[in-house]
Amino acid sequence: MTKPDFNPLAAAAAVAALLLLAACQQPAEERSADEIVQERAQARWDALVNEEFAAAWEYYTPGYRQMSPQDAFAADMSARPVQWNAATVVSAQCQEAESKCTVLTEVTYQPGGGAEELRNVEITRDLEEQWILMDGQWWYAAN
Repeated sequence: MTKPDFNPLAAAAAVAALLLLAACQQPAEERSADEIVQERAQARWDALVNEEFAAAWEYYTPGYRQMSPQDAFAADMSARPVQWNAATVVSAQCQEAESKCTVLTEVTYQPGGGAEELRNVEITRDLEEQWILMDGQWWYAAN
């Protein structure tokens, strides 16, 4: 039986590959609950503004989604007499010990019903919504 030849170049490449893999395994920088919820809340509002109701539905609590199937949710949202034009999440303040978070969002919309002169009016107002932590994930808690 012959011994395999030692190849220093191959050994150096293997060590470099292992070091690269080890560097990739470093834990990602921890993000705060406020940052995570603010990002999720903005994504939900972006989906609503873009009338991507199936995508927006994904941010609601599992219990809500169980009681309101995605197609029923989309039909309900499509039938609402409001057109969301823009939404910007201003802040998220989380109390992780209580597993809840309050999100403040500035929403611009147009009412779809009512008097004719109101249909072309664009309204901007602040909305406060609640998010809750369940099974390690933050969810929008529909009121």
